[in-house]
Amino acid sequence: MLLLTPDVQLAVLTAGGVNEARADWSQQGRDNLTREIESQLKPKGHGFKVADPSRLMAGRVGQVLRLHQAVGQSILSLPLPTKKAGFDWTLGDGSQSLAQTEGAEYALFVHANGNYASGGRMATAIGLSLVGV
Repeated sequence: MLLLTPDVQLAVLTAGGVNEARADWSQQGRDNLTREIESQLKPKGHGFKVADPSRLMAGRVGQVLRLHQAVGQSILSLPLPTKKAGFDWTLGDGSQSLAQTEGAEYALFVHANGNYASGGRMATAIGLSLVGV
């Protein structure tokens, strides 16, 4: 199995409602997810290796990774009424290039995106609720 380094984007939501990206939180989230996935796979005897997607972006493999990103974004952002009965999307035969290049039968893509309210944001929300907003 090929584990692509998790894509983690974390931010803090300020009192003004602006998301400020936190690179340190994102890196820590990536590291924690990678470590936890490894700890789940090792005891089960699953062979795996971790790969940084940025080093795989050239050629056909890069096209497959970009296709995965586009398909994933569509899944997350678009209503899919024709997929209610069954979800059967695939990256197609091109994904074999990833298998051949990395020597893996399966690839695991992990994406996490989140934001956390700052103390100022929470205080603003409480203050506004007290005045009826």
